[in-house]
Amino acid sequence: MRAAYLLAASVFCCAPLVAISSEGPCENPEYRHGISHLLPPKYDADFTHFDYANPNAPKTGEMRLPSLGTFDNFNYILEKGRLADGYAGGLVYDPLLEYSIDETTAAYGRLAEGVAVHPELDWVAFKIRKNAVWHDGQPITVDDVLFTFETLKKHGSVAIRTALFDLDRIFAFGDRDVCFVRKKDVEINPILPFVFGGYGILPKHYWDRHDIDITKTTLEPPLVSGPYRLESYELGRILKYERVHDYWGRDLPVNKGRYNFDRLKWDYFTDDNVMGEAHKAHVFDVREEGVSKNWATQYDFPAVRRGLFKRDLRPTARVEGLWWPLIWNTDRPNLADIRVREALWLLFDFDWTNRALFYDFYDKGVSFFQNSPMAHQGLPSERELALLEPWRDQIPPRVFSEAFRHPPSDGFGPQRQNIKRSLELFAEAGWEVRDGVMRNNVTGNPFTLDFIAVSYYGIRQNLSLVQNLDRVGIETRGKAPEVS
Repeated sequence: MRAAYLLAASVFCCAPLVAISSEGPCENPEYRHGISHLLPPKYDADFTHFDYANPNAPKTGEMRLPSLGTFDNFNYILEKGRLADGYAGGLVYDPLLEYSIDETTAAYGRLAEGVAVHPELDWVAFKIRKNAVWHDGQPITVDDVLFTFETLKKHGSVAIRTALFDLDRIFAFGDRDVCFVRKKDVEINPILPFVFGGYGILPKHYWDRHDIDITKTTLEPPLVSGPYRLESYELGRILKYERVHDYWGRDLPVNKGRYNFDRLKWDYFTDDNVMGEAHKAHVFDVREEGVSKNWATQYDFPAVRRGLFKRDLRPTARVEGLWWPLIWNTDRPNLADIRVREALWLLFDFDWTNRALFYDFYDKGVSFFQNSPMAHQGLPSERELALLEPWRDQIPPRVFSEAFRHPPSDGFGPQRQNIKRSLELFAEAGWEVRDGVMRNNVTGNPFTLDFIAVSYYGIRQNLSLVQNLDRVGIETRGKAPEVS
C-alpha cells in the first residue's frame, strides 16, 4: 500500500504545480495558477475562461429550478437542519479554488490568486487576491480564511470534520498568504489540496457579532461574497436570489461567462411526481432527470411534441467512477475469500437488470476511472506491464492473459453457465449446497447476506442477484434505513 500512495503523490507533483522544498512549512512557496491530479492541467496561466463557458453570454433573465424536500437553515457548515439550495457551492460564497468540470481533477484560483503544494504534500499555501470583498464592502482577508477552517474543524458537520482530519494546523504568513500543514502521521492524500480549496470562506467580522452563533442553524441569511445574494424566501417553499452586479470576481477566468442569470428561483416540492407534473405545467424551467423509467416513459406530452419542451440527453463526459456499486464487507469471514466474491459477482445479471428495471438506459461500468484516460482497456499495455511485473506473484495470472469482461448474459432468465461457475467457486472456497441451503463445509453454518442501501432503489437494483442467491441457497435480507 505504501508504494501505491507514493506513486499517487509523485503523479500529483509531476503536474506543473511543484513548490520549492524547504525546512519549514510554506517557506518560499512557488505559486501557480492552479493544480491538477493524475493528468496535467488543461488550462495554462493565461487562460481567459473555461471552454464550457461563453464569455459573451448576456447577463439577463431568470432561471427557475425545482428542489425536492424543504429547507430551514442558511448555515452550510452544520449537519443540523436542512440547508437551503444555493448555500453550498459557489453561488453565494467564494472558495479558494474553482473546480474545472471538463478535467479529471483540476482546480484554478478563485479567491486565491495562487496555490503552491509541497512535493510530499506536507503543506499547501494559498495567496489571497487583493481586490476580494464581502457584500458589505469589507475586504476578504487571511483572517477570514483562518476563521473559516478553525471553525470548520471545531464546529463543522461530521462530513466536514472527517474531510479535514488530516489538517494539523493553519497559519498566516505575510499579508495575503495562508499555510495549511498536514499531519505527519497520516497517509498521503493527494486530494487534500482540493479539499482545502473547495470550502466557501466565511466572514469573521460578521460571525464575531455577539448575537450570532455559528454552531446553530439560522434563518437570517449570512453575509456572503459570491456572485449572488438571497433576495427573499418563503420558509421551506421558495428561494429567490439576485445577481450581484458589482461582484468583485465577475471577470476572473474561472467565472467569466458564468453566473449569467439576473435572478435564480427555487421552488420546493415534497413529492417527486408532483414536481414532474409541475415541470410539464411550466412552473420551472429546467430539471435534471435522475430516474431512467421517467426518462423513458414520462416525456411524451403535447409540449414536447410541439417543440416547446426540450428533452436533451447528454452523455456523461467527465470521470464518474462506478455508480452505486456493491461494496462487500471483507471483515466478515464468509466474504474474505476472493473466490466467494467472484462467485457473488457471477450471480448479478446486469443485462437483465438494465432491460427489466432501467429500460436499457445504462452502460456497464468497467473501471474505477470510468470515462477517463486512466480507465483500463483490454490487456495491459507495455507501459502497464512494466508497473505490474514487480507484483506478478501477487496478481491473479488472468490479469496478464484475459481482458476483463462482465459475465455473459442475454438479459432473459437465469444464466445457467454463470450459476454453474459460481457454484464451482463456492465449492473451491469451502461452501456447498445441502438440502437447499449453502453451508460451510467445516462449520456447517449457513451463508447469509445483509444488504444495506441508502434507499429502496438500492435494494431493488440488486433483484437479479437476490433471486440467484435464493437459487443457490443463500438467505438475504435488505434494509434501507431512514436517511437521518
